[in-house]
Amino acid sequence: ANVFFDTGKSYLRQKNYEKAIINFRKALHLRLANPNMDFKTGDDYEAINSRVYSEMGIAMYFIKQKDSAKFFLEKANKIQAPIDHLFWCRTSNFLGLLAYEQQNWELALEYYKKAMINAKKHKNLVELRESYYYAFLCLLKTKRNTEAEQYLKEFWQVQDSIFRIESVEKIAKLQRGFDLRESEAKLEIQNKDLDKQVFIRNLMILFAALLMVLIGVIHRNSKLKTYTNKLLEDKNAEVNQTNEEINLINNNLNNTIELVNKQKHEIEKQNTNITNSIRYARLIQKAILPMSQSFGKIFGEENFFILYKPRDIVSGDFYWLHQITDSQTIVVVADCTGHGVPGAFMSMVSNSLLNSIIIEQHILSPKLILKALDKGIQKALKQKQNKNRDGMDAVIIKTDRQERTLLFGGAKNDLFFISQNDPNQVQNLRATRKSVGGNIQTDPSFEEHSIQIDSPSIIYLCTDGYKDQFGSQQRRKFMTSQIKQSFQEICLEKMSYQRILLDNKIEQWMHEGGESQMDDITIIGIRLG
Repeated sequence: ANVFFDTGKSYLRQKNYEKAIINFRKALHLRLANPNMDFKTGDDYEAINSRVYSEMGIAMYFIKQKDSAKFFLEKANKIQAPIDHLFWCRTSNFLGLLAYEQQNWELALEYYKKAMINAKKHKNLVELRESYYYAFLCLLKTKRNTEAEQYLKEFWQVQDSIFRIESVEKIAKLQRGFDLRESEAKLEIQNKDLDKQVFIRNLMILFAALLMVLIGVIHRNSKLKTYTNKLLEDKNAEVNQTNEEINLINNNLNNTIELVNKQKHEIEKQNTNITNSIRYARLIQKAILPMSQSFGKIFGEENFFILYKPRDIVSGDFYWLHQITDSQTIVVVADCTGHGVPGAFMSMVSNSLLNSIIIEQHILSPKLILKALDKGIQKALKQKQNKNRDGMDAVIIKTDRQERTLLFGGAKNDLFFISQNDPNQVQNLRATRKSVGGNIQTDPSFEEHSIQIDSPSIIYLCTDGYKDQFGSQQRRKFMTSQIKQSFQEICLEKMSYQRILLDNKIEQWMHEGGESQMDDITIIGIRLG
């Protein structure tokens, strides 16, 4: 049973989940058939069974058998919870993840809090980090931002502790490698010295033998002997000088190589740390974006698509969704200044402002929302006190399904509209030609358009990344006229297929021109009526 369990854990670490499950089943069968047999001397029977249940549930989770995963994890939880088992935190975290994926935020949060207590007691930093992170996501989903912020701080503190521990281990490993290389270098120098001594010793023996022969055989030829000795001394001095120069060059070369390798390792380490931090930031940014299920609940699963293509790991584009009443909904698609990390920071600021303006202050008119965003960004970035001119372009719509109306307000980005009564005509409602934020010299006002939705229609909310993308053999921008033509060509297709067609078209456009993606790209299509 012990062998099967250890083999299953090994397969689980290798992400070979099917083989892991087979071995866990064999271990569990032997345990249940032989209740007096322990994995190791002194282990508690039920506690060991709970570990098999827990690992089995985790493997089931990764092969998408969520009901089976929940069954085994709950069996493990019933055993581990009363005894505060060492691995209870791991079981609780995966139960929380199952609840989180079912959008049962409160149940998920309850599991994560239990995992925190157990992980702290047993000093399990990895599981503690996971508990803080997903608790933070649950609190964001339930709009408890203050408490979420506290858990986010705890998450970064634990992540920092893990990073320091890993850094100490890596430094120790590097030190061991350095000591080994230093020992090898010393041994090489000693071998060279020994070879040199043997050479000199052999040379002296040869010299002595020649000298004895010369004395015994040709004693009278002393002048020739003196000349020969002088010649040998000069050659020896020349050889010694050459050896010293070679050793000096080798030492300098070794020092240079060692310095270059050290700098290379340091740069690689810093690059890895920065990339890992940005990847964690991507998880946070993704958690803040509305889930596809939220769009599906409001507009219907077959009545929307989202094309979201960040240029880098994190994005300056973001979208936002809020249902005011059963019939009224606000959707925002925004493009913040820059892309990558700077754009992502601006998107976080703008997302927070939208929560405050719409949800807390109940400002529901698109043009007034844009104006409030403009003031909020100026205040948040202290733009009147410094030279910062960052901001964003945005499309904001408010739909009322009961009144069959749509209100639109835009900052630089237009709204595209197609009625089923005339699918050959793509209308674009013009946005105000001003950005939000950075307008410290003026108090900008934004226009607002109202549309009556008398027949089934499709609206497209876009940032400028798609139309400004360079490509094709002519190396030119895609442009607004061509994106309108694309919408006209695909408007009768299923919404999910429209997303695929738009994505394929821009990828082909870039490929033909040998271009890479220049900016973040976001398009949301919604079928109304």
